[in-house]
Amino acid sequence: MLDKRLRIIALLLAVFGIGITTYLTYIKYKGIEPTCSIVHGCEVVLSSKYSSLLGVPLSVFGLIGYAAIALGLVIDGERGRTLAAFFALVGMLQSLYLLYREIFTLDAFCMWCLGSLVVMSILLPITIWRLLKDPALRDAHEPAPQA
Repeated sequence: MLDKRLRIIALLLAVFGIGITTYLTYIKYKGIEPTCSIVHGCEVVLSSKYSSLLGVPLSVFGLIGYAAIALGLVIDGERGRTLAAFFALVGMLQSLYLLYREIFTLDAFCMWCLGSLVVMSILLPITIWRLLKDPALRDAHEPAPQA
């Protein structure tokens, strides 16, 4: 039962992350300035050389990552749990790298990037816990591992 609740929470967070990264990808390709009301610096961060990899905005990679996490959450079994945990870890590392650049290189902050970091900070422990949890707590439809 706990796993089902965590799975739903994680799926909602992944959808929220998809929303953030879709917005960032849209404004990047449309050339629109981001809405940035809480902190000022979104434009600096999103137009910096650190906001893309091989010419592709990091938000595109984030969008793919959140979609992969969501997919992993709807796939039953170890394969789905592994997929979700792997992409949550990669997403967390990407978010931490961008935070590092915001603090130490750009001296500017993007509320959207920080929001994604918060989402990933919650998703990562949930997905790792689901991957490593006690087999006795697994859903009834999953077979227990053989000893």
